[in-house]
Amino acid sequence: MFHVLSFDPERVTVSSCPDGKMIVNKKTTKKEYANILLAQQHILKHPLILIPRKNKVIRIATAEIFRWNENEQLLSTLFSQGKNLEQVLRKTFGTKRGKFIHLIRMIFESFKENGFLWGGFAPRNMILNQSKGIICIVDFERESQFKDLPIERFVFNRYVRNYSFEEFSCFLTHDEKEILFYGFLDEDENGIVERSHIASKRKCALLEILFSMKEYYSLAEVRYAEDIMSAVVTPFLVHDLFFFPMDLIDLIGKKGGPNEYARIIMSIYKLGESERFSQLKKCAKAL
Repeated sequence: MFHVLSFDPERVTVSSCPDGKMIVNKKTTKKEYANILLAQQHILKHPLILIPRKNKVIRIATAEIFRWNENEQLLSTLFSQGKNLEQVLRKTFGTKRGKFIHLIRMIFESFKENGFLWGGFAPRNMILNQSKGIICIVDFERESQFKDLPIERFVFNRYVRNYSFEEFSCFLTHDEKEILFYGFLDEDENGIVERSHIASKRKCALLEILFSMKEYYSLAEVRYAEDIMSAVVTPFLVHDLFFFPMDLIDLIGKKGGPNEYARIIMSIYKLGESERFSQLKKCAKAL
């Protein structure tokens, strides 16, 4: 379950109870504990239910809380059996892959209609148990909002672009991105975004290279940076095998920091696929 992007083994471990239950323990903050409680309450009030092909109902639920240790800032949840969606998108091809992309699009639509703005909406934070008809969602560190009404179109689209656009782009081809994100990326470009409200340090570093250091960026500028971030992580074939650029980009970002990440992004985003592959391998090897 842990062979996914951005996993930190120093913060997340698995243990077992005397009764055989497997527990995931995460060093985190009280904010995440509060967020998961709010999400559970919201789902009870507004159930997140999907009905994909063949009419088999799938419901979305948060990981079940086992314990919150205030003193140790340790959140323990029951281990979620199933397939991590990041691993599914890495390893599934053919017609089955299309079914998973259709399912993920249904999740986007369900979130929008049910007022569910989950800050951790990324493939690695979702575990699908097909036999039980459950998608378990984990990781509530990021800012989340839960509303009693459907989310307005432009508000929801900004939410998607802000985080999930890049996260899902890491595992989807250009054509698959068109299917998943159709109607979820357009928004009013006349707004502004305060730099202090941009949670991603990597995005801030890229914006600074593109448009210099500013207190505010136009929405058009932010969208341009997000489009670049999405484009450079899009997988492509190398010698008949899928290459996932984010594996190396994430490594570069972790070791070199946000500024090195932004520098590499700027150096490769206009390159062709073979040149991009060679440049990333070269940069990762130099670290």
